[in-house]
Amino acid sequence: MAPPPPYLSTPSATAPVASTRATATTTTMPNGKAAMANGTTLKAEPAIDAAHAANDHARTDENTADGAAPRSAQAQELGTLLSALTHMLLQHVDENHDPATRVLHYVPPRDLAARLHLTFPDAGCDLPSLLAAFQSTLDYSVRTGHPLFMDKLYTGPTPVAIAAELLSVALNINTHVFSVSPVGTLMEMACLRELRRLIGYPTNGSGLTLPGGSMSNLVAMCTARNVMFPSIKTDGLHSLPPLAVFTSVQSHYSVEKSAMILGIGRKYVFAVECTPDGRMLASDLDTQILNAKAQGCLPFFVNATAGTTVLCAYDPVREIAAVTKRHQLWLHVDGSWGGTVMFSDKLRHKLDGVELSDSYVVNPHKMLGVPLQCSCLLVAHPPTTMARANSSKANYLYHAPSPAPGANFADPDSDEEEEPLYDLGNLGLGCGRRADGVKLFLSWKWAGTAGYASRVEAAFARADALRAKVAAHPKLARVMESGETGANVCFWYVPADARADVKGWRERLVKDPREFARVADLTARMRVEMVQRGKILVDYAPLPGPNAVPNFWRVPMNSPAVTDKHLDAIVDEIVAIGDLVSEQDASA
Repeated sequence: MAPPPPYLSTPSATAPVASTRATATTTTMPNGKAAMANGTTLKAEPAIDAAHAANDHARTDENTADGAAPRSAQAQELGTLLSALTHMLLQHVDENHDPATRVLHYVPPRDLAARLHLTFPDAGCDLPSLLAAFQSTLDYSVRTGHPLFMDKLYTGPTPVAIAAELLSVALNINTHVFSVSPVGTLMEMACLRELRRLIGYPTNGSGLTLPGGSMSNLVAMCTARNVMFPSIKTDGLHSLPPLAVFTSVQSHYSVEKSAMILGIGRKYVFAVECTPDGRMLASDLDTQILNAKAQGCLPFFVNATAGTTVLCAYDPVREIAAVTKRHQLWLHVDGSWGGTVMFSDKLRHKLDGVELSDSYVVNPHKMLGVPLQCSCLLVAHPPTTMARANSSKANYLYHAPSPAPGANFADPDSDEEEEPLYDLGNLGLGCGRRADGVKLFLSWKWAGTAGYASRVEAAFARADALRAKVAAHPKLARVMESGETGANVCFWYVPADARADVKGWRERLVKDPREFARVADLTARMRVEMVQRGKILVDYAPLPGPNAVPNFWRVPMNSPAVTDKHLDAIVDEIVAIGDLVSEQDASA
């Protein structure tokens, strides 16, 4: 028998483990395909046994004498596959909490492609080959549920969220119209209604779940544009002066990208200055708006941020709202990262004034453990406003009559007799919509609002704990010595020749281009070494603007599995990598 191909190998904490299984086993899938076990991973063998047991159980069910109808072939096949996959997933989750497990088993792209055996057989593969592909997907993917995965602003999903995601996938729900997604529609509406309540929006507001904060920001900007200038839907941008958008220099890139997509243009996105701790200056916003008007532009949209991507800074929404009200502009608050403080009585003060905004975004997949992608766009205006702004009147699809102006769409206790607009796809830009409201509703119901509040508060507490460890370490320096109070921890590995005078080194960073470049390069090369080692995964970022600083480590504290030992592991590994790369430079 030929040896198993490379893609059947399974990585341990340090190196791939080749299969030692050499016996051939045959079973019959419910779809009639023969499954020949001609080699699989050591990890997958129990999964194959589980699949075989599921097959046997299915056949037993089919041959019962009690008159019960046998399971369909499709149900049997699903049972076989899920039994095997469940075994793999449980082992994967267990391994995430084993100290010997790495966050990533790094393999270069071409070698990884060979191991994954990325080909498509004419007749379809057998069961062991499919399960081996399942296992390889787990083995070579980044373990986002690992406590030391802190690379991005999301973490692994909670168990209930995984189950809810599976449920929505099994149903294959498309929440564009109520008639094909009654449960998904009502669950989404319930989530959005409660989220609006938490930030103080009107009960008859509207909104949507969308695939990510970038899409939510795009829909918000498009809605604002079409509400303020409805002629654009028919006449386009040609009949108007250049439109102008305003956002801080620390805001997410999606604001600028939305302006590109909507034909506004990057040139007309005005960057507003920030305080040293990353918060938008309302006074400069007012200045920028006046400058835009003087240039013949037509201001319409201001983006404030609740938890910036890099520093997790919170813009002063109440001060910004005073400016937007004076100029009669749409105020949007991007809370994609830090907006989940809305659940916490202790931390909600960071959103002071958010009820004065026109739209708001929060991403439950980032700090609450809901699977990607799950972003919630909340709008303070009724659904008729969103529908008029974004609908293309596709009557072949959206059959339900629209509610009369002023209909109290979102209040479950309303006596409003008009039929509400339940076809939520009519409020957005597309047709096909994932049932993100299902996984959010079920996850939220399981955790409770207080449970979500505790999770968010714990993330901020862990950030404070890591900041203290960084401040106490002689080889590390915080980017901001004070004023950093969000869920991100930002710091440098300090070169050896700068540790005697860190204060003076900080000044050189912003004044000396050579020192700026040296630190930026050092951090980037440390990241390459970090990925290859695979023990932790943390990303770096520069800080733009007039007070720009070079690449530094940005650690988001969003995993609930993190303990004090994990915080020590982060510090120790970054210092070890910095020492290693510095030694390599010295010996070069």
